[in-house]
Amino acid sequence: MTVVTSIEVEKGYVQLERAEHKNYLYPKLQAANTTPKVVVKTVKGKPVEINMKQLAVAMLIWADERNHDYLWYYKAEVTFNVPKSGTPIPVLTNSSKEKNRRHSHNPFGQVIAGVQRRRPDIIVVKDKNIRWPGRAATYPTGEKYGDNLSRVVEVKFDNDDLKEGQKTDYIKIAGGEERFTVLKVSSRDTGGKTSADRLPVYAPKPEPKGYFWEEWVKDGRQWADSLLISAEKQYQGYKRSITAYSQETERYLRKQAPWVFGGGRFVQDKAKAVWKWVDETGKTVKTWTQQQLDAAMKQIQAATDWTIAEFKQIDWFQVIAVGGVIVLAIAIGAAVTFFSAGTATAPYVAAVQAFLVTLGIGGTVAAAT
Repeated sequence: MTVVTSIEVEKGYVQLERAEHKNYLYPKLQAANTTPKVVVKTVKGKPVEINMKQLAVAMLIWADERNHDYLWYYKAEVTFNVPKSGTPIPVLTNSSKEKNRRHSHNPFGQVIAGVQRRRPDIIVVKDKNIRWPGRAATYPTGEKYGDNLSRVVEVKFDNDDLKEGQKTDYIKIAGGEERFTVLKVSSRDTGGKTSADRLPVYAPKPEPKGYFWEEWVKDGRQWADSLLISAEKQYQGYKRSITAYSQETERYLRKQAPWVFGGGRFVQDKAKAVWKWVDETGKTVKTWTQQQLDAAMKQIQAATDWTIAEFKQIDWFQVIAVGGVIVLAIAIGAAVTFFSAGTATAPYVAAVQAFLVTLGIGGTVAAAT
């Protein structure tokens, strides 16, 4: 389908502060609007609705943040702890101790016990060289920050409405109605095929190929299953039909997640400290050392800020976009964060799979003899 997108500020809310904010955000919203409204993912036998348009907006801004070491005017889905009284606090990464560290990508981030968590779609900051995305406040670990929040922007697609509780908390995060904007995105389908245009991602240096959505993102009827094999599935004789991947992604997955393309089982050889994916014929398709997997797992934890307890709950893990790097979506139900696996050979997908297997969550481990 070809989608015509209309974007306007919702009546009763303030306009974006500067024209450059519109010039940056509107192409992101148009690109996100070419994705399905909702994709239904079966998690633990129950359907879970994934808001793909919102997910797409977050990924497009996240990619820019990452590409610029988070020295960027726009922040996607910052988790705030919102107390009943006092200033809402953005949750910062626990992978660094420096004061000017980035915000956390953990949707469950909690630095003030017992308070409400909120994740506005977009935060616009005053000074991109200051990573702090909030108002003047003292962080729970003692650092004092000035007011670096310029605007809270919430995006609503088609018939979505802003709930009253959201509105109250977002205005509180912003520091007043004069710093809170709601963008309404409307769609009209004119028929034809979805555009395969490059995604509006700003890289620090030119990338000839650009970034593109994976096929399942563009067509909700062809949902590609999780790259992780859950406890609900059997390893022996395990097969599935998957959505076609881009060439770059297929090459990556054949190295990092060979179970996507055929049956087999994950085998741990404790004596040699290696893991193997063994196909149905008994052939070893891929081998990883325990050291490789441990190092990859640490990188994923540092990038996502997820705890071990949260990794135990992972429901699905999938490639969402490909460009200069492979971008992975990692989720517990509908709560999603992103991770860039790069194009190197570090076994990030296998690391998570092995971790789940050792817990008895990702299938049955078979110890090699």
